[in-house]
Amino acid sequence: MLAELHIENLAVLERVTLPLGPGLTAITGETGTGKSMVVRALGLVLGDRADAALVRVGAEECRVDLRVVDGDHETVLSRVVPLDGRSRAYIDGRPTTITALAEAAASALEVHGQHSHHSLLRSGAQRSTVDRFGAIDTTAWDAAVARVAELEAAIAALGGDTGERYREIDLLRYQIEEIAGASIQDAEEELRLADEEVLLSSADELREVAARAVLALDDDEQISEVVSELRRHDAFAAYSARADSMLAEMRELASDLRAALEDITADPERLVQVRARRQQLRQLVRKYGDDLLAVIRFADECRDRLQQLEGRDSSVAALESELSVARADLEIASAALAEARRASASRLADAVSSSVRHLDLPDARLEIDCGGSAGERVEMLFSPSTRVPVLPLAKTVSGGELARCMLAIDTVTSSAGGFDAPDTVVYDEIDAGIGGRAAHTISAEFSRAADSRQVLVVTHLAQVASRARTQVVVERVSDPGDGPPVASVRVVSGEERVGEVARLLAGTDGPRAVEHAKELLDAASSTDMDSPAG
Repeated sequence: MLAELHIENLAVLERVTLPLGPGLTAITGETGTGKSMVVRALGLVLGDRADAALVRVGAEECRVDLRVVDGDHETVLSRVVPLDGRSRAYIDGRPTTITALAEAAASALEVHGQHSHHSLLRSGAQRSTVDRFGAIDTTAWDAAVARVAELEAAIAALGGDTGERYREIDLLRYQIEEIAGASIQDAEEELRLADEEVLLSSADELREVAARAVLALDDDEQISEVVSELRRHDAFAAYSARADSMLAEMRELASDLRAALEDITADPERLVQVRARRQQLRQLVRKYGDDLLAVIRFADECRDRLQQLEGRDSSVAALESELSVARADLEIASAALAEARRASASRLADAVSSSVRHLDLPDARLEIDCGGSAGERVEMLFSPSTRVPVLPLAKTVSGGELARCMLAIDTVTSSAGGFDAPDTVVYDEIDAGIGGRAAHTISAEFSRAADSRQVLVVTHLAQVASRARTQVVVERVSDPGDGPPVASVRVVSGEERVGEVARLLAGTDGPRAVEHAKELLDAASSTDMDSPAG
């Protein structure tokens, strides 16, 4: 439920804080005072296009804050429109997208009027209305749809149709054979080949370097004599021991180099083989993984998938048998759901047609078509008079006619129970041009709607205003010469309210109009006390 609306610098509304309560709230005022700006403010929170022309003259930006209460939880939805640049959205003071703001607001309220959001025109909303009105349980159908989708996905996962499966099998076999044909030794093979290629490609140079080193190390006669001299003196015992160790290390190093020299051979044929092998392994890595380990793992995965596909026929046979049963169950569930939807649609259309005829549309009628195997293609068709054929709602009705139709649907579905709609609904001057008996009827409809929801009505009808629990008046409080006009928004009660109802009745607060206004308010109070809600 909406708890408070705060507006700053929106056209004629300089700074307004409007507390909102349950039941029916009527917003009244002279034409041109700014009543529509209250609805425009709500529209901004609902994601309406931001227009810099809405910003009050002399201000840099306008702002709307809407406080919404759901049980113990409170949310503040805000929209800021600057003179320059893009508008900004906030939820509980934190920046958000316009879309997120609009979704949050749409769950709390809906607006019906000439240029407002029409929730019943949104995709799926008409079907949901029929389902909720008829208290239709779609659980069985949903489960049947999910089961069919699950089995179809399982069959597709096993290779889809026969041609697709065989193509995948052929590809897997090719990939497995290509990797197996390479006879990869292990994940380190390419690294070892890289080292070998370095040796083979530089064999002559390496042999020359090793030979010179061996020759130098073998020439140790002078070093041996030095070591012998050191041994003869006790003072150099430590040095002679180190010299002995170095001499032994040099001889061991020379021996190792001679062995390496024997292993280093210029083998052009082997070099060609190594390079070809490395190229083969690099091609596998490019195709199947980042390194040889990934290639080996890919081959294992291919073998698993191939085994799964080659054993598919028995698995698919079982799944297809289950799918046949699931499709039959879905067909039965669809037929039952379609029948329930068509019955609900017929009752809803009759009830709405009867209700809307009392709202100054005496020849109006609503028809609801439910096509599709499950009656899922729901379309509401409306005609405001016998001279106009029924056509889809969005194409046939004016803003006022649509709003009245929405009011009828709202009251009918609310009285039926089970209608999951936002807690707050706003009707913007949908009673324009209505008078006489129809004015009393539409006021009663608003009152009925307010039994189960918070209802805000922008109205020119005294009958509607008199039935409201709260009456809000919008009026000009100043017109400062060349400066922008200023309007106030305030709750009226007592004699002030009597005077406002009198003005709605007769355009004046003269004695007779005041007397009539008091009669209306007393009658509305008595009606509310006699109603179940009172």
